[in-house]
Amino acid sequence: AAEKEASANELATVKSAAEAREQELQKEMAKKLQDAEKASKESLANADASATKRIEELEEKMASERSAAEAEMDNLKTSLQAASADAAKREQELQQEMAQQAKTASTALKQAVADAEASAAQLLQELEKKMAAEKEAFASELASVKSAAEAQEQELQKAMAKKLEDTEKALKESLANADASATKRI
Repeated sequence: AAEKEASANELATVKSAAEAREQELQKEMAKKLQDAEKASKESLANADASATKRIEELEEKMASERSAAEAEMDNLKTSLQAASADAAKREQELQQEMAQQAKTASTALKQAVADAEASAAQLLQELEKKMAAEKEAFASELASVKSAAEAQEQELQKAMAKKLEDTEKALKESLANADASATKRI
């Protein structure tokens, strides 16, 4: 009876120790998973903030370049208008003796104005396309970073769950062996 009671006490001690170890392991796994999720979220937030900052800088750069191009176009228009007015005045002064030459100069000047406006408009369009493409590339890069971080977090959760499952299985087998050994001794 004393040996039976000692075996029962020993089995209870083994069970209590195994259960305490299992609880500690579960807490440790939960803490590691929580830390990993926190690190993953921080990594995502940092990547998101970095990409957002780069997009904002790109938009500011695009606005600045567009403003400069528009200012240059306005200056060009002003210069061309002044030249056109001067040519028109000169055309009137020379109309009697240089009518054909003045008409040719006026036509060429109008064509130059049209060409300059078309060139400036094309430059603005190309600039907007370039900035849009760079912005799309940054957005795509951010999506890739988010996807990779989510995949890593899923793999980590699977690994933690597998490790916890293996540990619980080992603890249960250990308990079963201790139980069997105590029963055999009894």
